[in-house]
Amino acid sequence: MEKKIRVVIIEDVEDDLIWLKERIEETFSETVEIVGEARTVTKAIELFKTEKPDAALMDIKLIGGSAFDILEALKRKNVNLPKIALMSAYNDVEYREKAINEYQNTIVNFIRRPYVEDWEAKLGKAFDAISLAIESTPKPTTVTTPEVEPEPTPTPSVKPTFSIESISGETVRINHADIRYLEAKGHDKYIYLSHDEKEWHRLTKSMKECLEQYPCLVQVSKSHAINRDFFDKTGLDTHNNRAVLLKGMTKKIKIGDEFKNFKDKLKP
Repeated sequence: MEKKIRVVIIEDVEDDLIWLKERIEETFSETVEIVGEARTVTKAIELFKTEKPDAALMDIKLIGGSAFDILEALKRKNVNLPKIALMSAYNDVEYREKAINEYQNTIVNFIRRPYVEDWEAKLGKAFDAISLAIESTPKPTTVTTPEVEPEPTPTPSVKPTFSIESISGETVRINHADIRYLEAKGHDKYIYLSHDEKEWHRLTKSMKECLEQYPCLVQVSKSHAINRDFFDKTGLDTHNNRAVLLKGMTKKIKIGDEFKNFKDKLKP
């Protein structure tokens, strides 16, 4: 990124807040600018409203509430949510699931305490994830206001370009553009990212949940969904549309009888 990332630090322990601030200013000053700090939920909310930072390093448990209380308050006040690196010593699945399910496009990284262990690598990874998320976010278009006010039109929703999953206790960032297809095996769902099936992730979600989380996928059978962008029209089996090929792959994916009209869903 050409300009510095404007960051606020939300941390209830004063010594930790000072330590983080010093480390960031010493090591990441060329790419990161600290524009504020807060220890309480109330001050943090005001800080987000006044400074409008690009990103924040936020502890989960704070004075007066939690990081999620801050995000909920900002949503109610229609304040744009920055990209968040969530900091915690807790290895609690509930926190990660809440972050993934409710704030997948906002919380882009988890920093595990204690900070002093591999702190430079942890912070570097967090700022890389924040930078990538900012660059991946569509920029708002500038509209010239005419002399006569037109009827307001609804703002189209922006589809997410990546998802953050908690897989076997690890936080994994999945770029939607890398997904080839999804295959259900029993209760688990496997997302394949490469054409040779060597790179994949296992998700413990229903097919419905996967389709909602990954709008790039179109279901073609009870056990398969394909990435619409990799659909190879020339590779469609002409014999009753029984199988489909994806670009760069030789494996045929069978089409279920009740999904023969899946091509209608490929349209934007």
